[in-house]
Amino acid sequence: MLLLEYLFLWFLFYSFAGWVYESILVSVSERRLVNRGFLNGPICPIYGCGAVLAIVLLHDLHNPFAVFLISSIGACMLEYVTSWGHGKAIPRAVVGLQSSPIQHSRAHLSAWSGGVRFAGCAHHRCDTA
Repeated sequence: MLLLEYLFLWFLFYSFAGWVYESILVSVSERRLVNRGFLNGPICPIYGCGAVLAIVLLHDLHNPFAVFLISSIGACMLEYVTSWGHGKAIPRAVVGLQSSPIQHSRAHLSAWSGGVRFAGCAHHRCDTA
């Protein structure tokens, strides 16, 4: 039971840290304050889910390069699958996406690169607890 509580706390921590990270990254690039969360509250659950998955799946792996590589690929796959599912479930006009595939691709690449940079932190944080 204690493991589940720790995973929930890691989920909350990384969801909040991901929201802060992404909000700052986008706010600086757009030169205005941008709230990147879509829920009521300062969290981005995609980061929390990715971190918890990395903690659960990679806890026995001790090679930092392998952890980084696998978590980076995993973060990209999670971001892509989530984006694809979100796009199928919710019409593009509702979320305010333009119809241009180039703009849509750039947004995904930016999100992927953010996920890759953030994903490498999840396993390291788990080892310190």
